[in-house]
Amino acid sequence: MPLTEYSFNVENAVDRIFFGRNTIKKANSFLFFIENGIVKSLIHHLKYRNQQQIGTMLGDWHGQIIKENNYLDKIDYIIPVPLHPKKMKKRGYNQVSMFGMRLAHHLNAEFLENALVKTANTKTQTKKGRIGRWQNNRALYILNDPLQLEN
Repeated sequence: MPLTEYSFNVENAVDRIFFGRNTIKKANSFLFFIENGIVKSLIHHLKYRNQQQIGTMLGDWHGQIIKENNYLDKIDYIIPVPLHPKKMKKRGYNQVSMFGMRLAHHLNAEFLENALVKTANTKTQTKKGRIGRWQNNRALYILNDPLQLEN
C-alpha cells in the first residue's frame, strides 16, 4: 500500500494545502491516491460496492499509526464529511463513517456523525482537480449545532 508516512511533528504536503485557507493545527494524509492503483480500487469498492469493512480496516490502520505517532496531545472530535440526504438515500451509508468511527475509537475521540450538514446536492467531483473541488465545496456545509463544538 502506498503509505504517505507523513508525521504530525513535521510540516508535510497536506499542511501546505491548507496554508492561507483555513486555520488548522495539523493536517495529515494516510495513503497516496494513484490513478489505477490499489487505493483507487479500495475507495471505489467502499463507495459504490457497499464494502463498508474497507472503511473499518483503513480506520483501524490509520488510527493505530496516529496513536503511535504520539505528537498530538488530544483529538476532541472526529467529524465525517456528510453526504447530501438524496445521495445518502441512494447509497444507504456514508462511506467515511466507519473509517471515522474507528479513528475515534483508537484516538479516544468523540465521533460526531451529524455535526455537519450538506446543504446542496452536487454532481460528481471526480473529474475536478483539488482547487476546483475546494471552490465547489466552500459553502456547502453548515454546523448542525454550533454550540456542540464550542471550546
